Order: sequence, then C-alpha cells, then structure tokens
Amino acid sequence: MNYAEWFDIAPSILSAIATTAAAYAAFSALKVSQESKMIAERSTLAIQHGPATKTLTESIEALSKELSNLIKISSDVNSRWPQEIDRLDIRNAGGSNPRPLRHVLINASEMLKMHATENERTYSHTRRDIFYIIRNGLGESSDSEYKSLLKKADGTYFEAEQVFGKPLLDKPITLSPAFRWTCYQLDRRVTKKNWRKIWGQAWEENGYLKNYQNEYERILPILQKAFDSLKKEKELLAHSVYPLQTNKRLFDKYKQTVEVLECLLEGDGIDSLEHYIDSANDDEIIPLVIYSMGITLLKQRAIEVLLHGKE
Repeated sequence: MNYAEWFDIAPSILSAIATTAAAYAAFSALKVSQESKMIAERSTLAIQHGPATKTLTESIEALSKELSNLIKISSDVNSRWPQEIDRLDIRNAGGSNPRPLRHVLINASEMLKMHATENERTYSHTRRDIFYIIRNGLGESSDSEYKSLLKKADGTYFEAEQVFGKPLLDKPITLSPAFRWTCYQLDRRVTKKNWRKIWGQAWEENGYLKNYQNEYERILPILQKAFDSLKKEKELLAHSVYPLQTNKRLFDKYKQTVEVLECLLEGDGIDSLEHYIDSANDDEIIPLVIYSMGITLLKQRAIEVLLHGKE
C-alpha cells in the first residue's frame, strides 16, 4: 500500500477506533454507575436497618445470659429426673434384660416431642398435640396387648421406634405400638405408689417442675421486653423505602426470633397441669410425667434455636 492509499483509508480507521473507544468508555461508565448505585443502595440499606440489627443483636445477647438457668433446669427435668425415677425400677418386671428405665422414659418424651413437631407445625399447634396424651389419655390397656408387644421387643436394647416403627404422623401417638410399649414399661416397672410420690415431689419446693415453673415466671417479663423491642423496630421499617423484607437475611432472623419468642411467651407449658398437682389419678401420672418432659424439651429446643439458629 502506498502513502496515497494510506491517507485515503486512515480517516475511516481512526473513526472506527474512536467509535469503539467511545463505546467502551460508555460501557465502563455504565458499569461504574451501576456498581456505584449498588454500593449506595447497600449503604442506605445498612443505615436504614442498623437500629433493627442492633436491637436484634442486643436482644439475643441479653436473652443468652437470662435464659442460661432455665436451660439448666430444663436439662435437669430431662436428664436428672429420669435418673432418679430409674432408681425405683423393678427391672425384672420389664422382660428379659430390658433397657434402663431412664432410657425408656427419655425415649417416650422425645418421641412425643418429635411426633408433634415432625410436620413443622406452629409452636402453638405443637403444644396442643403434646397435650393430647393428657386430654385424651393413653386408651385402654390389656395383658394381651402387653404380651404381644413384649414378644416382639423382649431382649432388644433399641429405642422403641427401631423395634415397632415410628409413630404415624396422621394418627394419634397413643395408637403407636412404639409409644404404647414405652408406657407399658413405665407402668409395669414402677409401682403406682412410687409414681404418685414422683409426681408429688416434682411440685414441692425445689422439685424439678416447681423450679422450672418459678424460673419461667422470672424470665417472662424479659422475654416480653425483647419481643416488644423487635416488634417496634419491625413496625418502624414497615412503611419505609426499605422494609425489613428487603434484607432477606435480617428478615429471616427476625421472623425466626419473633416466632420463638411467641412460643415462649405462651407460657411454660406446665401451667396447664396445676389442676393435676394434687388430684391426678393413677392412670394420669405417667402421661403427666411424659408430657412435662416433652413440653420442657420443646421449650428448650426453641431456646436453642433462638440463641444458636436452626436445629
């Protein structure tokens, strides 16, 4: 190519380069503008949601300190209490080399709690499901049913669900062979006199359920204060440019925390048992003990979710 030809096409090439450079500059400017906008939105979101985040963090930190004693007492109900009941075990009445009675009792309460929560029902619904064994009782029992269950479970050392299968979720737990087996074991291996003693002592001063009830009453105003603070922050943001829903992580944590607090504010779960403290008949005491352990376990797990996140 000679110089004359070069001078003829040079303007076209330079024009194309200039156009490309302009397009790239425009694209870069747009990208910077979008990034700046995103940063600005995040900054605004952080500013808008700062008080809500602070309230949530401070509430959980305060509750962590205040709830530690209730967690300990709840653990006593579900661990030390069964160990004490285990000392009253007439073990040879439970078949050939039966499981320790404390394990049977813990198995029954955990089965009750799991049956009520398996479908991720609300805490209110779960409490009603757990109370079913008190409201409706365990149903009729018979030697023939016990012998049939014993024939299958005798000599095994597994949890009842491993022997008989898990309770069906669409049926009352009292119809489940696994749950009924644990109840038969508890009935056969501790005398009715001792069950009455166990139940009465639990409600005496410094008894397991009395201690739990007293501590729960102490922390109720603290739970209410935390609930009110979180609700207030959520309402303040409800009609703003950036409501809580625009911050998914914070919104999910608020939702979870408020739901747990609502569960805890419904009461300790054993407040509905006061009618039975002095007037429970012999057939009601085993369901009452299982229920008390199951409901305190439910509340304990709720507190663990509150303080540490999902189970």
